[in-house]
Amino acid sequence: MTRMVMSEIFKDMIRAVCRQSFRTGTMRGAFAVAARFAAPPDESALKAALQHLAPDRGIACGEIWSAAPEGKLGSSEEERLRGGDRTLAACLVVETLRMQDAERVAAVLSGQFPAAAVGVYRLLCEIRRGANVADPREERTP
Repeated sequence: MTRMVMSEIFKDMIRAVCRQSFRTGTMRGAFAVAARFAAPPDESALKAALQHLAPDRGIACGEIWSAAPEGKLGSSEEERLRGGDRTLAACLVVETLRMQDAERVAAVLSGQFPAAAVGVYRLLCEIRRGANVADPREERTP
């Protein structure tokens, strides 16, 4: 079953270990615009783009993610079953509150960064551990 799922269902994936190098904004959005770069972009241009977008009331936050150096991690068994995953060098993520904001940001980023693959995604939820969230490993009493 695992072999079938990994080789036939999870195909054409982009997977990378990344580090966040920049973040602006304090909210999380309902939609995300991701601009993926195959080659390392000019990070100062990415920061400038985020700082230009940040004052917009439809923008929740923006982040720059850079891929960890290659060779630090080997291929997983699942990746081998899939026939290999594509990777990325960096990703610019902008979260928005509404779909029309995400579509507008995607158009701006596509024009500003023509080498990037830009996509819009709807976010379902975020699970975050905190004071008001129970640790699923702890036993609960009704």
